[in-house]
Amino acid sequence: MVARSTSITIKEGHSNAISDCCFTSDGRYLCTASWDKSLKIWDIKTGEFQSRGPVTLSQGHEGSVSSCCFSQDASLVVSGGYDNAIAIWETDAAYKKLSLKVLRFYLVR
Repeated sequence: MVARSTSITIKEGHSNAISDCCFTSDGRYLCTASWDKSLKIWDIKTGEFQSRGPVTLSQGHEGSVSSCCFSQDASLVVSGGYDNAIAIWETDAAYKKLSLKVLRFYLVR
């Protein structure tokens, strides 16, 4: 097995820090979550946004987005934010399918 390194240049990205990222299971797309309250889906081969449809998943969080994760088939992205909300996004149409707001948060050890 030989390790490979790939470098891509991103021309226009988030307007604030990236807090998390995740790849699709086939490694073709990368989703980045940011403090600018949005997620972006990137085509790893070209460094450009996902070519099919809108490129930015926004208006799902009132605060910074802290995490993201693709479903196994890459049809959905789940994001969590510092606004205590979880959003489920349809990646093909780039729209928010479901939003859950956590009203109370308890940490149990």
